[in-house]
Amino acid sequence: MIEHIESHVEPHHQNPLAEHHGESLLYDLAKFLTMLALLATGGVLTLTETAPKGAYGPTWLLLVLGAIAFAGVLAFSVAFSLADARVRGREPSRRLTWLIKAATTLFGLGTGGFVWMWWNTLA
Repeated sequence: MIEHIESHVEPHHQNPLAEHHGESLLYDLAKFLTMLALLATGGVLTLTETAPKGAYGPTWLLLVLGAIAFAGVLAFSVAFSLADARVRGREPSRRLTWLIKAATTLFGLGTGGFVWMWWNTLA
């Protein structure tokens, strides 16, 4: 009689870098947010150039662009810090998750602020 034995191996047990899986996700998110911030900055600048003169207040525009740009800088610094820590064989800083949350918040405020400004000019 042949006995059937079921076994189950988790995919993360086969990966030698399984303990760094969270860091990889954080690094990918930081790269993605950096790219989004660059695209959003270009989009805001393009839409402002095509708008009628005086459609957007310069103060609001600077706040929106500043929030998006600062989000990109924070996200880039998270990605750089993770890569630097791994190259040097150190543990990454615990504040990186806080920084990526701050970057995401600033990106949302910047893009949301611009959508609000753009919507008001359409009305």
